[in-house]
Amino acid sequence: MSDLTFSKTLPVAPKIVYQALTLPLVLEDWFADTVDIDLRPGGRFYAWWNAGYSTHGKVTEVKENEKLAFSWHGSADPAASEVAVSLAADGKGTKITVEHRGLGEGKKWTQPRKDIEEGWQAALLNLESALVRGLDKRIFDRPFLGIQISGALTAEQAKERGLDIAGGINLGGTLPGTGAEAAGLLNGDVIVSMAGDATPDFPALTAAIGKHKAGETVKVEYFRGTEKHTVDMKLSHRPVPEVSSDPKEFAAEIGKTFNEANKELAALFEGVSEVEAMRRPAETEWSAKETVAHLLMNEYWNLMNVSTEAMGMRAPNYANDLGSVAALAASFPTVADLLHVFERAASATVGALAAIPEDLQNRRYNVLNMAQTYQFTSNHTRSHFDQIRNAIAAAREQK
Repeated sequence: MSDLTFSKTLPVAPKIVYQALTLPLVLEDWFADTVDIDLRPGGRFYAWWNAGYSTHGKVTEVKENEKLAFSWHGSADPAASEVAVSLAADGKGTKITVEHRGLGEGKKWTQPRKDIEEGWQAALLNLESALVRGLDKRIFDRPFLGIQISGALTAEQAKERGLDIAGGINLGGTLPGTGAEAAGLLNGDVIVSMAGDATPDFPALTAAIGKHKAGETVKVEYFRGTEKHTVDMKLSHRPVPEVSSDPKEFAAEIGKTFNEANKELAALFEGVSEVEAMRRPAETEWSAKETVAHLLMNEYWNLMNVSTEAMGMRAPNYANDLGSVAALAASFPTVADLLHVFERAASATVGALAAIPEDLQNRRYNVLNMAQTYQFTSNHTRSHFDQIRNAIAAAREQK
């Protein structure tokens, strides 16, 4: 048997590092793509990476702000091993030491040991990036597509649209100034391949992106309706959000973008009757008013997400099906009532952001995650403007 030991000094207090080691949502910001941990001796530990590797074990020791130990049996490992992570105050920072014990010898352990060693080295670098800069290197070192994704298209759904494909990525729009916008991709397009790699689902898209660097130009195949197109797209550098460390300043900036988008949204309904707002372009498509109801659902999620982020948890997804959206829209007598509640919900989110607790303020990666989420919200609102305009136009044609 043999051991591996890694150490790094981080410029934050032990309490902050301990939170990064023990809160599942925070672990997913630097360690693995999915993490579940029951923080007590005998509690379950599980981690999974998009690359296909996973590990499971049991928590064996917990000392708040000092130590965490657990067993480790990776999906590619010949046998189980042990991990012990210790924290020690070091001046104004924290020295973290990771000991991975009980690794086997011989040929069958050569590659697993190499992968474990490289994995911990990369993880500690990413932990430092998350704590100091608030950035997940797995994301910010990758090229940036600049697309808004509205879901994955399954083979069955594709068949219903008359497309003979295994699946694809539904676009909800593009972000300004990105390669996707320059390439002419639009809301409703379905990406089916990138640089020759099929993209039937999110893992495939992630894998395809991971083969390239920002600045490269790749060929993207997509469907617009039932017509297939190919376009050259330059992969952008991922923008790093500039976020104030003062939550009140941060919230004020978010509030400004919310207000601008909401004013533009309200202007779309000037001169629109209630009947026109509720009339659907087609049986399975949202009306203009139902589209606003969808935006309100998203805003309710935003508000809930502030509190769950503070607890190191992820807010659950919300229902986004036609029936749920229609029911919410119908509960408001007028579009004006719905728009008013949408504005109040956005205001509540901004207020919650201004009052985030100190623990959350110190977790820079969580703050940046929220910044991206809420900056995306105004873009998300605007990405539905054409949908609303088209629904209103279709409603007027049906008279």
